[in-house]
Amino acid sequence: MKPSVKDKINKVNAYASIFKDEDEFSDDEIQFVFQRVINICENLEYIDKKLDEISVGWKVRRMNQSDLTALRLAYYEIHFENDVPLAAAINEAVELAKHYGTDNSGSFVNGVLARVASSKDKKDMADKQDTVDADEVRSSEGGADITEETIEEKAEAADC
Repeated sequence: MKPSVKDKINKVNAYASIFKDEDEFSDDEIQFVFQRVINICENLEYIDKKLDEISVGWKVRRMNQSDLTALRLAYYEIHFENDVPLAAAINEAVELAKHYGTDNSGSFVNGVLARVASSKDKKDMADKQDTVDADEVRSSEGGADITEETIEEKAEAADC
């Protein structure tokens, strides 16, 4: 049986107690790491689905565990955290993969994350275009307040 998100979070919390006994890490550092792990666990199905779509010829179930862990972390940081620069997320994941994976892990993770970055760039450009479109709609209607919901309703009505 596949462990639930709650089971994974309980396991993470159990590991947290091990690190709390170490003098090497501050409480804030421990909290940061484990909150990140919990957030990834909560979004794991979505992240894995997206990695499956992006990684041509590879499914997450076939990936080396250390590569997959680095990819999940980077994907989460790229798409869910606004304070992590794209290049930093990719570089850190590649370095983790090189250190903990196989001889080819760094290249593999870099290739997958290049596709993640490309898809994010396209999404960001589309989001910016949506903002421009919303501004154009607002100005064409004499400054009336147009919300995202209104735009979506108009798009649905237009069968977009």
